[in-house]
Amino acid sequence: AVLAAADKTDPVARIAALMQLRLVAGVNELLDWIGRRKEVSEDGSLTEDDLVRLGELLGSAGAREWWAALVYTGIIEVGASRARRGPQASDWAASDMPPLALAEKLVDIFVAENLTAPLRNASDAASKALVAGGVAKVLGLLTDQEQTLGDQAVPATLHALVAVTLLEPSGRVPEMLRGA
Repeated sequence: AVLAAADKTDPVARIAALMQLRLVAGVNELLDWIGRRKEVSEDGSLTEDDLVRLGELLGSAGAREWWAALVYTGIIEVGASRARRGPQASDWAASDMPPLALAEKLVDIFVAENLTAPLRNASDAASKALVAGGVAKVLGLLTDQEQTLGDQAVPATLHALVAVTLLEPSGRVPEMLRGA
């Protein structure tokens, strides 16, 4: 299984593979952008201009989900009307490669946020069933129960994962990440 293979892969190779992902490699640039603190909206959410800038840093869609993952990992903190470096930011930026566990947690939360975002917005059972099916497919890929998402187009819930190269357009996990 992909997850079992990851545990057996050399940690240096794992972090090197993760650093090829913009959502991991772009964190230091994001921390530079925040500086000591970054003004955000009064409720702590991102402004449209901030979302555009995050999209540029990430190189694709998924800015809200990336921001949430950064908050949940403690790389950034968001309070009323400002964001700042979180308690994990210094560990992240301490060397050329961030701590493996923190990078994996960032990717894990980003994936979870992308997969569950449509559930927060779906109001009908059919939409929720489609999202659940997409989640099940991804879990199948990670456990080698499925090799691809099939001949169907990648479900909309997975487009952000394709955009940040966590999945190939065919739905396969990229070769560089299969053992990472």
